[in-house]
Amino acid sequence: MVQETDTVPPYLYLLDNEITIPTGSFREYQFRYKLGNTAATAFDLVWFATLLDENLMVRQLMDTDRLPRATFIPPIPNLSGAADVYQNGVLRLYPSAHEAPYTSAVGSLCMVQVLTVEGDPKSNFVCPIQSQWHQHYPTWEIR
Repeated sequence: MVQETDTVPPYLYLLDNEITIPTGSFREYQFRYKLGNTAATAFDLVWFATLLDENLMVRQLMDTDRLPRATFIPPIPNLSGAADVYQNGVLRLYPSAHEAPYTSAVGSLCMVQVLTVEGDPKSNFVCPIQSQWHQHYPTWEIR
């Protein structure tokens, strides 16, 4: 992946094939990431109803009470690491305590990167799969 500038892009990938809603007490997923330059500052997990929605990054599920609760280890990206060095993390998912939780959904692990656009800071998601059709995502190109 390359960015339009000479900076190092952040990068993130799961070591598991997919994120699924846990049925027991919790589930853990291993992932690896690069901070990038400008460094990513937070981890996030977004949910979609279908794999197609996730691939296109559209129709994100917003009813967070009905979705699993995520915690990250470390809780934020390790900012003391170099921009282009892989670091390890763990996503821990707990089932929703809602009386009518989602029983199926597709999760996408992301990092939040704060970019300065024309003098104003702007938060963007950096996800393993990004649609090039949406202007509000970072301008990475997959090669």
